[in-house]
Amino acid sequence: MVRLSLTAVAVCLFLPAVELQDFTIQIENSSINVTVGSSAFFSVRPSAETKSGNWVFKDKTLAQWVGTGVSIDNEYTTRAELFLPNGSLQLNSVTVLDRGEYTVTMFPKTGPQATATITLNVLEPVSKPTILSNNTNPVEYNDTVALTCRASGTAVSYQWLKDNKTIDPGDRIGLSRDNTTLTISGVLRSDEEFTCRAYNMINGNTSDPLRLNVSYGPESLNISINPQLALYVLGSNVNFSCSAVSNPPSEFQWYLNSTSLEQNGQQLIIADITLNNTGNYTCEAFNNATKRYSLTTRDMVVIEPVSKPNVTANATNPIEHNDTVALTCFASGTAVSYQWLEDNSTIIPDKRFGLSGDNRTLTVSGVLRSDGGFMCYAYNAVNGMTSDLYHLDVSYGPDLPNISINPDLPVYISGRAVAFSCSADSNPPSEFEWYLNDTLLQPKGHQLTIDSITLNGTGKYTCHAFNNLTKKYNASTKQILVIEPVSSVNVSANNSKPVENIDTVSLSCSASGSVQTRIWFKNNRAIQDNDRIITTSPDNRTLTIISVNRNDSGTYKCNASNDFSFNSGDTILQINYGPENVSITPPGPVSVKLGHTLALHCSALSVPAGAYEWYNGTSLLKTGQTYTTDSISSYHDGNYTCQVNNIITKKGSTATIQVTVQEISDNNNGNKSNLSGGGIAGIVIAVAVLITAIVIGVWMIMKKVNRAKGGSQQNDIKMASPGNTPSPQTEYATVERKQPNIQTPVPSSNGTSSDATKPRDPDVVYAQPSILQQGAKSPNATTVDNKTDYAELKFR
Repeated sequence: MVRLSLTAVAVCLFLPAVELQDFTIQIENSSINVTVGSSAFFSVRPSAETKSGNWVFKDKTLAQWVGTGVSIDNEYTTRAELFLPNGSLQLNSVTVLDRGEYTVTMFPKTGPQATATITLNVLEPVSKPTILSNNTNPVEYNDTVALTCRASGTAVSYQWLKDNKTIDPGDRIGLSRDNTTLTISGVLRSDEEFTCRAYNMINGNTSDPLRLNVSYGPESLNISINPQLALYVLGSNVNFSCSAVSNPPSEFQWYLNSTSLEQNGQQLIIADITLNNTGNYTCEAFNNATKRYSLTTRDMVVIEPVSKPNVTANATNPIEHNDTVALTCFASGTAVSYQWLEDNSTIIPDKRFGLSGDNRTLTVSGVLRSDGGFMCYAYNAVNGMTSDLYHLDVSYGPDLPNISINPDLPVYISGRAVAFSCSADSNPPSEFEWYLNDTLLQPKGHQLTIDSITLNGTGKYTCHAFNNLTKKYNASTKQILVIEPVSSVNVSANNSKPVENIDTVSLSCSASGSVQTRIWFKNNRAIQDNDRIITTSPDNRTLTIISVNRNDSGTYKCNASNDFSFNSGDTILQINYGPENVSITPPGPVSVKLGHTLALHCSALSVPAGAYEWYNGTSLLKTGQTYTTDSISSYHDGNYTCQVNNIITKKGSTATIQVTVQEISDNNNGNKSNLSGGGIAGIVIAVAVLITAIVIGVWMIMKKVNRAKGGSQQNDIKMASPGNTPSPQTEYATVERKQPNIQTPVPSSNGTSSDATKPRDPDVVYAQPSILQQGAKSPNATTVDNKTDYAELKFR
């Protein structure tokens, strides 16, 4: 009677939660497209656990399973793979024969079976296409050419290209409906190279180029003569060459004054020509493929040449501005004419230049040094010849001397070697003397060398030049300045430990020697004045940085220099700041299990490096950046503070986090369970069932007792603790909740959730109440009276 009452209550409680659903198979894709040789994956997902199933292709079972046992058809053993428990199928090394419908049938543990069908489409890639032509040697303008493109593959499309550009149909170009055939009407020589591209949804391929050998010509004939002259010299060699635009190359025939020379080929060579070789030369071209002719003509005239002329003079060493010179030219030949040139330019008669009636004699009055290079050109109708260059050796100078100094500097460093060199335009060459401040230094030579110049070397250096033939003098002067080099550059600061946003720093640059410029650098980059950084002296001796900040830290260098020397000095400036941005890792609040290790690390921005102290409340725990406790206990709870101090800036800063010591609980996971709404409802229902069972059990026991004792001991019934006591009791009631296999985020070291997760058990709640009647034994006793009943409740 008790058992029936308990069962009825349980059924009443669970019936509202039961909901029957049809068994189905979900498929990811109803159609799969794969290429030949690749793998096809048939992804399915049953709505409930299955006990068996199979895959069928073309009425043949290729794979099946019962429980965890799998069977693959022999034909597919090396290619098919079945994935349990969902029953998905993978087919490797797919061929064209594998295309079609694949049907999966699954049998659930309860209820009717279900089927699903997936269609496999196997796509064959396009092969490299080939082009065929009905005529590979067409004649221009006459023939029509048809090109056909072929390639294997699935649903192949075609595209024609010329010079890598798509061909569109036009007046001469036609395409078949499927684009496989390209027709070219009235083929041209420019229709040389074609390619075909074949493609489908998988890939594309391009054929090798097909070249049409179009026959054309001959046309555009041309005769070239080497040498190319209007008149040809008796006894010279002449080479005629004939060219024509033609494919294939033309055949050539030569004629002189319409008479065949019995000479074939592009070249006609005539050696040692005579007057009889004068006339009309004709080249005839013939194309054996097009059966076409063409011809062209050139003239050649042969005469006697002029010899090389010779020049003579009445004077060989005239003096500039004083003497007059007459030059005469002579050459042999027919009807020779003469022309005079100076520096390759024709001489025109003027006040200084005069010409004889036949132009053979040139007269130069008041010769100049520039009258140096004369030539005579003799010519007639067949050729022209030029004499050798004739030079007049005109005496002149000296002109104003030129003084060069090595090195050429505006200022010279004492102790340096200096070389002077003097030159003057003069013919014959001049003689030279050197003076310093009008005092003779060196009586001869155009060079003056000073190995180690001193401050006494400052002054005017004069060079005197004299021409012994023209009897003329000239002179020039150079001024130089000698100074000392720059040395011992030193950079100093007025404050060796400046504090950010408080101090102003002045850097001073001192140096020995003649300093002309000073340039300041920070970390090898030139410093420009701004609102905070200024140079407070005209010579840049002092650099002032107002209200320094941390970005002003670095190496400051002063470059001191003059025109001839350079030196530098530097100093390192370190700006002190902080501490700031104090942080503790891991960030708080931190929860640590009892007995585990607590490790905290503190960091801060500070120059110089800060001094670290750890506090729990007001108690100093440790100094240093890291605080570690190997086995934490409950009294370690509290606020942990990291204090950082800077001994230079006299500043301090802190960061605090809360640390909580977590006691280990008795459940399996060692953590408190986070119950879902379904879990809480399950516990409430289980407790209701337990209470109902206890009430019914107590009522039954009391009823028996009243019958036995007449109700006198009803008030003696007690709820006992577990054990073999003679009075009625509840022996135990256990409620256990397990979470579903949910991925729970694991906190990272910085306090944020990372991707790492921990699995949880299925969400099942068990309630196991057990009631013993008065005088009953434990559930494991062998007596059958007063049995212990159990009710198991499961919630998902």
